[in-house]
Amino acid sequence: YQQVTQEPGIKWLHLYMFQEKDMVAESVRLAEESGAFGAIILTCDHPHFRVQHRMVPHFMKLMQLPKKGTSQYNRLMFPNQAAAGGCQLTVGQMLTEQSVDSSGTNSDKLSWEDVKWILSLTSLPVVVKGVLSPEDAVKAVEVGASAIVVSNHGGRQFDGAPPAIEVLPSVV
Repeated sequence: YQQVTQEPGIKWLHLYMFQEKDMVAESVRLAEESGAFGAIILTCDHPHFRVQHRMVPHFMKLMQLPKKGTSQYNRLMFPNQAAAGGCQLTVGQMLTEQSVDSSGTNSDKLSWEDVKWILSLTSLPVVVKGVLSPEDAVKAVEVGASAIVVSNHGGRQFDGAPPAIEVLPSVV
């Protein structure tokens, strides 16, 4: 908590819905308790395979790989999530695809009931990320989301999703 609260800037807890709901609830509780986070952003357009398992080979081709034992190799991939009880994944673990007990398993059954459940856990604003249709935008507002993010997860998880910029006018 100390590292997160001392770093300047606005912090949102980027949250995925895990099958392990106790992990989700604990992350939300710790984020709120820390006082460091201004909102929770719930990714709703990624209810399947973890990014690390599918995308790591592509990331490895693009980036200069840090050497084992260096501070870059050992730094946390998601330091704000780690501070809120979430993923403790280091760069080195991601690059070697080592499993991490605390990383959770993405739920492939994400529903509006899950969004309502997260809203019930916190007084922080909840932002729904991954909206691509006017119907989903309306539903997000109806269940209590404070905001939405029109997004297709960068187009790398679901080949064939429309670009966010093309659906933005109809969502607005």
